[in-house]
Amino acid sequence: MELSSKRNFSISQVSAFRNKIMILFCKGLTMLVLLSVSSINSLSAQNSKAINIDVVKAIGGEKIDYLSNYAKDIQYIPLETKKESLIKTIIRIIVEKNKIFILSDNKSILVFDIKGNFIGKVDRFGRGPQEHTGIISFLVDPVSENICILSSQGVFEYDIKGNFIYKIEKIPEATTLNTFFKIKDGVFLVNWSKHIDVEGMTSMLSTNSILYKDGKHQNLHTYSQKATNVSKPGSPLMLVFQGYQYSFYKYGESIRAERANNDTIITIDSKYKITPEYIFNFGKYGYKSGDDKYEKMILEDDKIISRSSPIESTNYLFLNFYFRGLAPEPFETSTTLLGPGNKTHILKHTDVKAIYDKKNKELRLLKRPYKEKSGLVENIQYGPEFWPKSINSKNELISFMSASYLMNYCSEKKGDKTKVDAIASKLSEEDNPVVVIAIPK
Repeated sequence: MELSSKRNFSISQVSAFRNKIMILFCKGLTMLVLLSVSSINSLSAQNSKAINIDVVKAIGGEKIDYLSNYAKDIQYIPLETKKESLIKTIIRIIVEKNKIFILSDNKSILVFDIKGNFIGKVDRFGRGPQEHTGIISFLVDPVSENICILSSQGVFEYDIKGNFIYKIEKIPEATTLNTFFKIKDGVFLVNWSKHIDVEGMTSMLSTNSILYKDGKHQNLHTYSQKATNVSKPGSPLMLVFQGYQYSFYKYGESIRAERANNDTIITIDSKYKITPEYIFNFGKYGYKSGDDKYEKMILEDDKIISRSSPIESTNYLFLNFYFRGLAPEPFETSTTLLGPGNKTHILKHTDVKAIYDKKNKELRLLKRPYKEKSGLVENIQYGPEFWPKSINSKNELISFMSASYLMNYCSEKKGDKTKVDAIASKLSEEDNPVVVIAIPK
């Protein structure tokens, strides 16, 4: 979905760590380092009780689906617009304890109440001993309401007023910290990487580790990231590391860990034992680390299926697949790249949304609800199409859109007026975005 306003509001649907692009200059060549994936995980064979999700079998059965099948109500919450609360980009959104937390830059967290009123800003950016030098990611403790920040220096915890609580130094050998998850007070699960030199070629080793408040750590799982050269007509040579970093989320008393595009979602239990939970069957359309499909996968030129990170509720997995040459409803958009010549870049949209019903063990691929849109038909308040970007501890599904997008949708839609039309009528194009919360059945 492309959302914009006069204030050039832009949206990032995934956490900053999943969008990292590092540009290296070496011997006159621009090398773009993308964090991608190794599809075959040795964990896949450890547990025969893992749930197999057959993507290939579902191909061809795409249908339009409706939000009312999964939610009983929906809330549209315009975020208060004032000088100190202006939002240009939403990198990450968390809704907990009747508050909305927004990461809009790498310096601070904006906090709103559940009605959208601006409460304040947690801004501890700086060079002091209790300050961070930039936010890689953040999370909110659903019990204490404390804000935990992952920075290049390590993990910081502050209360909601920004008061410093403690800091855990990063693992000494780590080149970068990628993602994290709070297990309990003073104990975090962290994914980190270090660069190594293999026969003159830069490579990466990444590790999932338990990081303790006293600075000690326990390594759980280490994996390598192979480098592949990728070339594209009219573009510089790209050196691609095949290995998305693990991200983590809570499910019940366990932790899920997953890498976008990978075929396996794993569970880490209270004793830090790792077992496969879900295994995706991509059949002949899957990607294996090191095979010759990788360049075509990057360039969107072949019949290869991959996936991005899921949203998991009690009853469902909300999934986003990239079907590339298999996409049933592909479309293209263009954007002008800033720089010499103002070249036009064509972006291919081959995404296919899907929902896995955990009770019925059924994967449903979704048709686009409207032309060049994706997600569920919002048939509760009859607003724009809905698709979750995060989930909270109450199983509520969270999304957002620009004020101008909601205004334009309501001005063009037909039928009876609803609450969402009343909300849109009070907005201006330069207002902060609107948070959308779907209440589960």
